[in-house]
Amino acid sequence: MLERGLVILGALGEHPDGMVLTDIVKATGLPVSTTHRLLNIVVTTGFAAFDSATKRYTLGVRIFELASRVRSVQTISQIARPLMRELADLTGETIQLAVLADGSAMFLEKVGADRSITIRGTVGQREPLWATSTGKVLLAALEPEELETTLAGLELRAYTEHTITSRERLLETIAQVAEQDWALTDEEYDRDVRAIAVPVRNSDDRVAAALCIAGPKYRLDVGTLEGWLPELRETAHRIGVQLAP
Repeated sequence: MLERGLVILGALGEHPDGMVLTDIVKATGLPVSTTHRLLNIVVTTGFAAFDSATKRYTLGVRIFELASRVRSVQTISQIARPLMRELADLTGETIQLAVLADGSAMFLEKVGADRSITIRGTVGQREPLWATSTGKVLLAALEPEELETTLAGLELRAYTEHTITSRERLLETIAQVAEQDWALTDEEYDRDVRAIAVPVRNSDDRVAAALCIAGPKYRLDVGTLEGWLPELRETAHRIGVQLAP
């Protein structure tokens, strides 16, 4: 069903002036009933639009919203990558950039020194907001109503014995992160891994992402991580000032 819906959207993408039902059937080779049913779904969800006057279907605003977000993500990654490389070379550890995506922290970019390649978190991977330093920073940036909605959709699973699983404790941690403007994780998602993160604010002072330094416990004590805060914040600032509102 999903594949057929994507075929229809692909056909609409080839005809910016729109297509009537019979044209879509010819272009996709799908049965009329199936095509009509799928068109109703993509119109309802905003991925397509229907003009009752001309009886034509076109791509919907949802497609353009998603395309705009993809372009924005690429821009953040392109801006951040060389600056993250500088920080990785300075610290000798893994540098990661994440954004809020459907109730998780999704990595847009990862740069690591040779000795730090074992830190997990590949580009596109999603990690829990409550158990990662980037996730805590992204939660702390939310408005109260957004935070309430986001937390309502989270199941505070324990990944290690150090993971926060209490809503009350998580709220206390988020408040602290918001006040100090940085977050720490100490073996809360991966055993033997510590990380520290700060917000990346765009030119409109809105938090667009979170930037972190991560490394193994045996090499990084909390004091060392906190000692890198000035460099981490400077890198986040250099990324953020280049981002459009």
